Amino acid sequence: MTIINCTGDRGVYRNGIAKAVVRQHAGKKIGFILLAVLGMSLMDSCLDPYSIPRALSNAHYLVIEGFLDTNGPTVIRLSSTTSLGSVDGRVPEQHATVKIENDSGGTYVLSETDSGSYSAPALIIDPVRNYRLKIRTASNKEYASDFVPFKQTPLIDTVNWFVDGNNLHVNVNAHDDNNATHYYLWKYEETWAYNSRYPSGLKFENKQIVRRGPGEDVYHCWKTLPSTQILTSSSTKLARDIISNYTLLTMPLTSEKLQSEYSLLVHQIALTKEAFEYWQQLKKNTENIGTIFGPQPSEGTSNIHCITNPEEPVIGYFSASSIQQQRVFVFNDDLPRTAHTTGYDGCELDTLFLKQIPDFRNTSLLVGEISKGNPPVLVGYYISSFYCVDCRLRGGTTVKPDFWK
Repeated sequence: MTIINCTGDRGVYRNGIAKAVVRQHAGKKIGFILLAVLGMSLMDSCLDPYSIPRALSNAHYLVIEGFLDTNGPTVIRLSSTTSLGSVDGRVPEQHATVKIENDSGGTYVLSETDSGSYSAPALIIDPVRNYRLKIRTASNKEYASDFVPFKQTPLIDTVNWFVDGNNLHVNVNAHDDNNATHYYLWKYEETWAYNSRYPSGLKFENKQIVRRGPGEDVYHCWKTLPSTQILTSSSTKLARDIISNYTLLTMPLTSEKLQSEYSLLVHQIALTKEAFEYWQQLKKNTENIGTIFGPQPSEGTSNIHCITNPEEPVIGYFSASSIQQQRVFVFNDDLPRTAHTTGYDGCELDTLFLKQIPDFRNTSLLVGEISKGNPPVLVGYYISSFYCVDCRLRGGTTVKPDFWK
C-alpha cells in the first residue's frame, strides 16, 4: 500500500488508514495543539472546542495506495481525502494517467480497471534499475516519486495459527539467507464463510410463491476484507536476517469469522530503510495517538512530490519489490467448541397464511411451508426479514471463492 505525502498543509484526513494532521496553512507553519496538564487540576478543568480553519477542513489531497510488484499484477489506487464531517471515506480519482518509469527511460503504463484503480500484469523488470511512479490527474495535476531501488522479497517460511486462552493468534515467519532484506511489511486479506439466520428455498415473484432455482442460494455467503493495521518488523538488531513468530492478528474465538471456515492470504513485502521508517511513523500517527501520554503526531518523510504545486500535501510512499504470498485456513472443527456471535440477534419467524398472500408486499423473505392435517395440507409459509434470510445484506457474496476448499 502506498500513501504519498508532499509537505504542506496538514489537517485531519478521512481516507482508509490515511489520517494525519495539517501542519501548514497559508504558507506558514503552525504547531500542534498541545493539552497542558497543570498541577492536579485536570479533573476539574474543561476543554474548549477547536474548529479547524475552513481552508483546512475542506481540503482535498491525493492518496495513493499500491506497490510495484513483479510477482503479480501491479495495482495503484488513487483517491482523494474528504472534508471533515463528510460521510464519504474515499473519493476515487478517475481518468488519471499512471506510469512507472525506470532510470534508463523504460515506461510501464497502467490502465484504469476500476474506478480509481490502475493496474498492469506482472511486470518484467530489470532488478538493477531504479523505479519511480508518475501520475497526471484528469485536472492535469502532476505527481512523481523519487527513484527507488527494486527489493527482492524472500519467501514466507510459514503462516501458522494457535489458540491461547479465548483468542486465536496468526503468526508469520520469514528469513533471508542473503542477509539483504532486514525490513519487512505485511498486508493480508481475510475471507470467511457464514450463513444467514434462516435458509430460504422459496421466493415471492410476480405475486406468486415459487421455489428458488440453481444459483439463487442466499443462505451461504463469503466475505473478504483487507487488513487495516500497519504491520512492520525489522531484523537489524539480530545476528541473522530472520523474523520469528511475528503476530499478524489476534481475534476472539467467539468471532463470527470463525463460525465455519476462515482463510487468511498474507502478502510479504521487502522495504528499504527509508520506506520502513515512513511506515513506522505512519503507524505511530494513525494507531498510537489519542491519549495524553501517547506520541504527538508528526510528519513522515515521503518520497513523492507534487510537481504542479509543491506546497500541496500528497499521502503515500512508493516502493518496488517482489511480493510473496501464502494462504492459511482455519476450520471451526479444529477449534475449541465456542458459541459464536452471528449478528442475527433479534431475528424471528413470522407466518404468512394463504389468504394473506394477495396483500403481501414482499417486505420479508419466505423461509418454509406450513402444513396442517393428515394428509398434510399447505396453509401458509414461515417468513422473516430480508436481513435475517439474505446473507448478502451483511456485506458478503454468494459466489464461492476459487481458492475455497
